[in-house]
Amino acid sequence: MPRDEAREKMPKERTEITKELRGTADTWHETKFQIYYDEAGHVRDIEISRSGEFDVVLKGIQVFEEPSGDVLRKMSKISRVEPTRSSMKLFSYPSLQLILWRDHEDDELPFDTVKLTPSN
Repeated sequence: MPRDEAREKMPKERTEITKELRGTADTWHETKFQIYYDEAGHVRDIEISRSGEFDVVLKGIQVFEEPSGDVLRKMSKISRVEPTRSSMKLFSYPSLQLILWRDHEDDELPFDTVKLTPSN
């Protein structure tokens, strides 16, 4: 999806940021919702951070509400997780175009970020 089209679907008030390693993004809700773009100006990925403003539900799994260990167990019934850098913080599900991230390794705490990587 082109940047202009993505912007049309979102609230008008936004902040544009550039991160050295990630590139250009539009952000909303005090950077809790971010859309990153590739060099051609198309949506590369969408990140939603746990803030209390968003509910992220996948096949009945409340990603930001349930303990991350429970989410991982339930996700294992939906899709295979791809190993990532021997980290217990980042969990990639390529078949779902989804990445779950937590700033900890505690299975009792919820995930911090959901990243969607839609195909263009």
